[in-house]
Amino acid sequence: MREHLDLFTHLSGRVSILRAAEIGVLSYDSSTLTGFIDSGVVCDLYEAVPEFCDSIEKDIAQFPNARLLRGAVSDYNGTMVLCMAGPSTFSASLESTPAINHDGFRKDREGVKKLEVECRDFGDLDPGDYDLVTMDIEGGEFPVLSRMRSRPRVLAIETQSRDYVNPQLGAITDWLVREGYRVWFRNDTDTVFVRGERPKLGLAKDIKAWWHNQRYFAGRL
Repeated sequence: MREHLDLFTHLSGRVSILRAAEIGVLSYDSSTLTGFIDSGVVCDLYEAVPEFCDSIEKDIAQFPNARLLRGAVSDYNGTMVLCMAGPSTFSASLESTPAINHDGFRKDREGVKKLEVECRDFGDLDPGDYDLVTMDIEGGEFPVLSRMRSRPRVLAIETQSRDYVNPQLGAITDWLVREGYRVWFRNDTDTVFVRGERPKLGLAKDIKAWWHNQRYFAGRL
């Protein structure tokens, strides 16, 4: 689960966002898109866990500009088995996740709750015009990224935290380089990438972004 990322403040006055998506929401209060929803931006919220969906649906009922898409997303159509680890719930196919690395979560432990949900190919769902996409699905981000039709101006991806590094960071980096993205800024868990010209955020944040790029992306972004 990501540290709360205040994208709305960072983007306001710098990047125009007309349509946004968040993949792996958990709750409305923890969403990275609350500021955008409140301001009237069209937002799609993707969430796989039914009980989380029920709560989100109630919270966005007053916002005609927000819609919830239930189910997991990846690079295929079918089903996905989730290991239920609270806010760090993840696909059972993954071997490295924040819950496993940080909390010692064991998929094979007796009594671990698992849930099978519908999974959709993100390429079938992406309308192709997202300006902002944020992803926090505990290590399952690259399959979604690889099927994304949009080329949003801004991408936020959970890439690292403490003793965890996204297991497909190399493939993510190759995709970002090919599509013209650069590191814009980061927090403790996420990297925010921008396509094209990189808006300045001030010397301190720009230096941190440069160092983050060197450390995790071999200076390629």
